[in-house]
Amino acid sequence: IDAIVRNYALPPVPPDDQLREELEQKSQEELSALLSSLKPLHNSTDIDTKKRTIRAIEIEYYCRKNNYDTDEYPPVNNICFEVRFDRETRRRRISERLAQRLNHGLVEEVETLIQNGLTFDDLMFYGLEYKYVGLYVFGKINRQPAASQNNKNNADDADFHR
Repeated sequence: IDAIVRNYALPPVPPDDQLREELEQKSQEELSALLSSLKPLHNSTDIDTKKRTIRAIEIEYYCRKNNYDTDEYPPVNNICFEVRFDRETRRRRISERLAQRLNHGLVEEVETLIQNGLTFDDLMFYGLEYKYVGLYVFGKINRQPAASQNNKNNADDADFHR
């Protein structure tokens, strides 16, 4: 929705393996500086990880080389509505959802993703639940911090044990 409302340019950029290999040799700091020299950074997500930074550079190079027109779509007049819950209700709902996910195989799902080659950096982008369960699976934190860091509340009823 945000991409449509704000008219984000989302060009279909194919992977450039040669460029990726070349950029992979650079440090995150060098990549961030390169990306900053190519375009203004409107948020920090493009430089969260080396992989994302390389992809952002790849997209920028492609758009420049192919004269991609970012003003392709007309502006959209919109009205946005949202549902808000008080803090207590939000925390309770997050805790309940986490407990449900954990009791229905989230730990096993994360283990399978890792066994199938997903890196921890990749796992982080699946959401906070995956990030903290990943930290648990990799042995970086124990059950309770994983649950409480994820939902900023007490999730004792969530079963992290196998």
